[in-house]
Amino acid sequence: MELNAISENYLGFLKILAYAINEIMLQSFMSFLMEREKLCKLGKAIKVIDSHIVCINNGDNIFGIGDYLIAVKNKKIKVLEIKTLQINGKSIERLEKTNNDVGIGLEKRDDIKINQEYSFYLCKYN
Repeated sequence: MELNAISENYLGFLKILAYAINEIMLQSFMSFLMEREKLCKLGKAIKVIDSHIVCINNGDNIFGIGDYLIAVKNKKIKVLEIKTLQINGKSIERLEKTNNDVGIGLEKRDDIKINQEYSFYLCKYN
């Protein structure tokens, strides 16, 4: 086997490993914050579309693309990045007002099928 082919195989493996480690750390950190009641509760979705679009009222919370929602069901936590936002069918980068019904496009993942049984919490890094 050529050195270049071996290094490409290792590089692919290392990318997957880094993603898995990041996912585990993020899950642990969000569990830690949740146990200490440091997350903003958004509540349950008004509507869920295609297991990755959540329609919810933002209440008093301001957030944008790149922030994270925490989906909780039966004490299981999934951390999901906000990819898109819409209000009344118009795409926006960031919510500027409180108490809006907003469509939140989340990353599509095979390990979670979001439905209206989930409760959502907000965590912002910026």
